[in-house]
Amino acid sequence: MASEIICDWSLAEGMYVEIRLNRKIADQGRVEITTRDGQTLWLESSGALTRRLYMKAEYYEAWTAGFEDESCGIPKDKTAQGSVCQFQNDSQRE
Repeated sequence: MASEIICDWSLAEGMYVEIRLNRKIADQGRVEITTRDGQTLWLESSGALTRRLYMKAEYYEAWTAGFEDESCGIPKDKTAQGSVCQFQNDSQRE
């Protein structure tokens, strides 16, 4: 499965995602919680910084992690709700 950008962060809770800035992976982990408006998320990750805040206003993007197993990536029921932007995967964004 190719990575896809997640447009509506409010639907990303519990997903394993990559956080990107300027098309480069800045962090990855599980989305712990988001704001209702979908503009901010808290990411749980391993390493020295185990919890970080990311905001769309700072030009961060959340992407599906590209796993084949849906239990590690974006659940099918959430794609139907429109959390993943259609036609904006890695290959089309070049």
